Amino acid sequence: MTRSVAEACDVLLRDGGMAHIRPLRPSDRAALHALIARSSPRSAYLRFFAGGTASAHAYMDLITGPGYLGHALVALADGLVVGVAEYIPGPGGAEAEVGILLDDRVHGQGLGTLLLEHVALDAADAGVEDLVATVLPENRAMLRVLHDLGLPVEQRYERGQVEIRIAARPTERLVAEIEARAHEAERGSLAHVFTPGSVAVIGDVLDPDGLGNRVLRDLVAGGFPGPIHPVDPRAAQTPPAAEVFPDTHISCEARMPPEAHLSPATETPRTGSASPDVEESRADEMPPVAEVCGLPVHAGVAAVPGPVDLAVVAVPAPAVLGVARECARRRVRALVVLTGGFAEAGDREAERELLHVCREAGMRLVGPGSLGVVNTAARLHAGLLPVRPAAGPLGLMAQSGTAAVALLEGAGRLGLGVSSFASVGDKADVSGNDLLEYWEDDPATRVIALHLESFGNPRRFGRIARRIGARKPIIVMKRARHAPESPSIRANTAITASGVASTVATASGVADTAATASAGASTGSAASGAVSAAASGGANSAGTGPSAASMEAAVDALLRACGAIREDSVPGMLDTARLLAFQPLPDGPRVAIVSDSGHAAVHAAATSSACERVGLVVSDLCPATVAALHARLRSGSALGSPLDLTDHHTADPTADLTEHPTTDRSGGCTAEADAGGVGDFAAAIKAVLGNVDDIAFAITAVLVDPGVDAVFVVSAPPSGPDQGAVRQATREAIAAATRGATKPVLACLAGWDGLIDGRIPAYTTPERATHALAQAAGYAAWRARPVPAPEELPGVDPPLARRLVAADLAAHPEGRLLDDRTAARLLAAYGIRVGEPVADPVADPAAEKAAETTAGPVPGAEGVQGVEMVVRGIAYETFGPLVMVGPGSTAPGRPGLPGVNTDDQAGAHAGDHAFRVPPIDRAEAGRMIGESCRAALPHSHRGLPDAGLRALEDQIVRVGRLMDDQPSVAGIDLDPVVVTPYGAVVVHARVRLAPAPPLPSPFRRRLR
Repeated sequence: MTRSVAEACDVLLRDGGMAHIRPLRPSDRAALHALIARSSPRSAYLRFFAGGTASAHAYMDLITGPGYLGHALVALADGLVVGVAEYIPGPGGAEAEVGILLDDRVHGQGLGTLLLEHVALDAADAGVEDLVATVLPENRAMLRVLHDLGLPVEQRYERGQVEIRIAARPTERLVAEIEARAHEAERGSLAHVFTPGSVAVIGDVLDPDGLGNRVLRDLVAGGFPGPIHPVDPRAAQTPPAAEVFPDTHISCEARMPPEAHLSPATETPRTGSASPDVEESRADEMPPVAEVCGLPVHAGVAAVPGPVDLAVVAVPAPAVLGVARECARRRVRALVVLTGGFAEAGDREAERELLHVCREAGMRLVGPGSLGVVNTAARLHAGLLPVRPAAGPLGLMAQSGTAAVALLEGAGRLGLGVSSFASVGDKADVSGNDLLEYWEDDPATRVIALHLESFGNPRRFGRIARRIGARKPIIVMKRARHAPESPSIRANTAITASGVASTVATASGVADTAATASAGASTGSAASGAVSAAASGGANSAGTGPSAASMEAAVDALLRACGAIREDSVPGMLDTARLLAFQPLPDGPRVAIVSDSGHAAVHAAATSSACERVGLVVSDLCPATVAALHARLRSGSALGSPLDLTDHHTADPTADLTEHPTTDRSGGCTAEADAGGVGDFAAAIKAVLGNVDDIAFAITAVLVDPGVDAVFVVSAPPSGPDQGAVRQATREAIAAATRGATKPVLACLAGWDGLIDGRIPAYTTPERATHALAQAAGYAAWRARPVPAPEELPGVDPPLARRLVAADLAAHPEGRLLDDRTAARLLAAYGIRVGEPVADPVADPAAEKAAETTAGPVPGAEGVQGVEMVVRGIAYETFGPLVMVGPGSTAPGRPGLPGVNTDDQAGAHAGDHAFRVPPIDRAEAGRMIGESCRAALPHSHRGLPDAGLRALEDQIVRVGRLMDDQPSVAGIDLDPVVVTPYGAVVVHARVRLAPAPPLPSPFRRRLR
């Protein structure tokens, strides 16, 4: 568990609204008295156990006075203090009394639970072990809140009051409860984005060529059923002016199609332009003076009648803040800002101010620099999208406008419909994490696809994606980076790149058995290396920082851990998405290939080779299947692997007959062919058409074969005028044979890409088809893994480690490479002993005794004989910790890592390394060893029993826990760890510290 961050933050309420939580200030006294004045007599009685409000007012004077000994937090909404919660430590500080008061207007919105969560975490960080709340029996709502908090609770009844004792120890149950409450709040807040009751379009809607007008027309044409309110400041002018924002243009560089830009002009702004100084006006003072699409156009948001859930903003960048403030005063619930020119153009301050306005008003913000949002079920098409996607199972998010257009257009061509879509632009507020929460329970979304340029909160992404991935596949398209993520890595600690990982399905983001290990092409570069050469000083001798390769390893590790599928291209993402959306998951990597002609046989052979390259196994059919096929199919069919239905005793259908003398170049048969009987082309077509029934039978037969997990159908009709008819007949046969199938079926139809019968994916090339199936197989293998039970690590003392780190950083504020003694003490706080053999943590004493008898006395650390391994941890400033495992170096004269391992002796082959984002459980540690070191460290190698491998797993788990708990540990290098018959010995260890802020706690709900 990481320490929480006690600071001001914004939070989401149960209904999707927002509040701001911060520590109490003495200046809050007047606001607290106002809170008491707004409270009902019953609320005051339930909190203070007294009638009237005199005691309540007196208490507010006390907690804002100089003698107050407690710790209090306040919650603000709509500019008012609407809640206060506190704890007051008792003698010794181990126990504290807790209390809370809420404004009546926010009851039932989850604010009380949020305040108690934050107070409990603050108390735990201050050393409080138990919180005690005294509650009247009739205050059932508060009793329920305390019991449902997620912390261990004891209750007793005494003298007419209920005493609730809460253990202030964050638990896994608390994490689960917090995630459930956060999920409910996220869905509530995004409901205003995806299912608004009404929409305002703000911009140049009166200009027929304006972007605002285009947004409005698309929204109306899409059939949005709720009220639509066009807003254009020119509506107040008579006659309407030619331009409303003449001084600038909406800058959405690289986020909008080239044609979607306002042309810059040179005139000065007119009086009607929106600005921060716009005052709220009454609707009857600003009557509509124009119509667009039959809708009255209003001069400002204040003039719109009725509530507004969603506002789409298409005004120039200088006007956005003014429009946002006007929307805040109008209590709009969400903004989609199409305008660019903020953080991506270097104006981060304007973007921060925009976010501040939205947060203060409780508005969710999509963008700026967004292309819009879509919800096909709600008939919401709000934005500047070049296509109107059809309804379907794909939840889609894109950060860049170019990717958004490519994905939507590509999905449309393939017949892959969209449930909802968001272009998030700069991600100032709504991000991929928020959208994952929304799509988790959306019944219309079966597959989630995210195009990401960056991870805002990788840890939170991992937690959410791991939970959702167990039910719905998540595909992430994140292109490989070609430059370091940041100018320098914290405290000169670096990991060097050693090449491209090639052993595990890094494209699919999963790793499991050998069969699935190669289930996708490797996309990321693995990283290896050591704690930086800055061991001897302050200069960064490692270079400029983390390499692109090492960051790619971190991304792959994150996605692998949470079961997300990684793709590097739009076609790859759509290929995998349509398979996962419409076909069941395969039970394994075994495939059967059915081809229908000689042409197809060539493609089938290519498909077989493609399967092998990505780790799929072309399965031999069982005898019963072969017998059934033999009884039905023509004698010329090849009943092997692949299965070829061609009747090799008939005319050769593989010949290209378009230039045959009996065939007219225009596509029709010549008189000679008509008079002379059936020509060669007709014979070829007849042979292929004759196979159609055989195709259906063969597919049905192999689908029930117990040795087959998936079926490829390969079809390549001969060229000629009737090719379309042959393809159509083949598609119909495939559709008929696969209705009700419980195994995935894919088709490779030369020259055709799409969906057969709206559910069977067809690909133009074998490589695309096999890649998609390999991704699905890897994901299925990840999902089938048992969820390990939480495991307590003995000998772990995080508070001791924190004290050691704090003391050393106090003496060395810039951080340093620890001396051997201090490093050993820090590692020992997590049960990692340097120079001491670590026994198998799960072996029984008899087995250990036998191993010792076989191996003889335990040698000294420097002379340990065994297989050398390396375990490393590295902390990225923006990404978090990463753990690497690989084979060690046996080169003579090993220097003990004085600097960067530039010669890559820690792993000569990139595929020898495995990477994970902590926390890492024992099963995952075992997979790391298996996927990275099978060649270097096989079971029974040099007589090693499993005991040594289990001890190595234990070291990996402990390094991951230390890196996850202690953000100021910038790097750990255990090199080598010698695996022996009786355990594992850390021979050398290096640890580097660097100052770092505390990591956000998973126990503290907050908006980023």
